[in-house]
Amino acid sequence: SDLYGKAIETLVKEIVPSPDSDVTVFAPPSEVEALSHKGYNVKDGSFERWGGCLVVDRRGGAVFENTFSGRLERLFPEVARTLAIEFNKILEKYEFISERLRLS
Repeated sequence: SDLYGKAIETLVKEIVPSPDSDVTVFAPPSEVEALSHKGYNVKDGSFERWGGCLVVDRRGGAVFENTFSGRLERLFPEVARTLAIEFNKILEKYEFISERLRLS
């Protein structure tokens, strides 16, 4: 969709300062043409990550990942910790829930 394309372009712009930068952008197949029209050097990014792009610096070979899946992976420990704290508060307040969830 158009919103998805804009989101991908935003992720690319976070890494690539300008379309004429000396990098190759690997993007979802559905977005290659649109990004190419904007001047980016783009290739089909059929990679294991989803929702974003990989950018490779053609001079030094550095790889930059900017995908939704990568962001979720980095964010997950913090989210899990916050959920555990909140869940513990609920269990302390409503003991009957804790009793129902016990395995033994």
